[in-house]
Amino acid sequence: MKIVSISDALRDPYARFVEQHPAARLFHSRRYLDLLCDMLGATDRSLLALDLSGGVVGALPVLAHQGTGGVALNSLPFYGSHGGALASEPAVAQALVDAFGTAARDRLCASATLVENLKDPWSYSGLGATHSDERIGQISPIGHAQDCAEGLMAAFHYKTRNMVRKSQRAGLSVRVDNMAFGILERMHRENLAALGGVPKPARFFSLVDRHFRRDTDYRLYLAHKDGQPVSALLLFYFGSTVEYFMPATQVEFRELQPLTLLIFEAMTDASRRGFRWWNWGGTWKTQDGVYRFKKRWGTEDHPYKYHTIVNRTEILEWSSARMLAEYPYFYVAPFSALLPEQGVP
Repeated sequence: MKIVSISDALRDPYARFVEQHPAARLFHSRRYLDLLCDMLGATDRSLLALDLSGGVVGALPVLAHQGTGGVALNSLPFYGSHGGALASEPAVAQALVDAFGTAARDRLCASATLVENLKDPWSYSGLGATHSDERIGQISPIGHAQDCAEGLMAAFHYKTRNMVRKSQRAGLSVRVDNMAFGILERMHRENLAALGGVPKPARFFSLVDRHFRRDTDYRLYLAHKDGQPVSALLLFYFGSTVEYFMPATQVEFRELQPLTLLIFEAMTDASRRGFRWWNWGGTWKTQDGVYRFKKRWGTEDHPYKYHTIVNRTEILEWSSARMLAEYPYFYVAPFSALLPEQGVP
């Protein structure tokens, strides 16, 4: 076995391996990596494990960004993206992790972060991370052979069932409109502005349709009230899992629970199409309200970690604003590790 870096000749073998691996998710896919490279101007530094015949037996997706502090490696960058090793056996996973650790300690590397995959069976304790962070992954089982809507409702908390029924009585209509990215972007920016958050880059909304197949890889659901779009929900599909990627709602219509209706209708559609899992994404341990909202949809908890090696410790003297500007959408170091006067409160 040998570990090699991705090349043009290995793109298709990488894609085939990922598509057939039971633990692979959207984030490992060739389409998602290409979207991130296109959108972030990142360099693909993914690692592959090859057997003696040249066949792919393991893969670790890695993207790189050059900043003034050096190269940042992420597996993977961008909001909520997971990385981690996909492998045929523990020895292969360990070889990939060891190769990632070697790259992380190169003199040109500022830091490297590996984000565990949900239900990841591998240990990353040997990576020698200098910092770690933890999230709670939440997944709803949605696999029902028949009576999908009834089966889903039975798994929900009674308060969520009441919210679904309220939304169904509100005179809302739901449809799929995979061309409505302008509506999604407007609502998304308005929602993030109200929260003081950072919206996804404008290029994201124009690149989804370039890299993914409508209805097969993604769907964009809209809720309307009296002909006006009042909520939107972007979902991605990979393997047996639905990725809850981007919700957005017109603030003045939240009382009608349009997003609740979108989630329920989309979840029911996915169950009927044979999908088994609905991934809500990661939640900070301090986000009690967000965690509770997801939990009431019948979720299972899957804690996972960020493993970071800070190779050039001088970057810890930077301000958080500089770090975000130098390495947009990359995870470089937890802000709690910055000098007290530099980090965020």
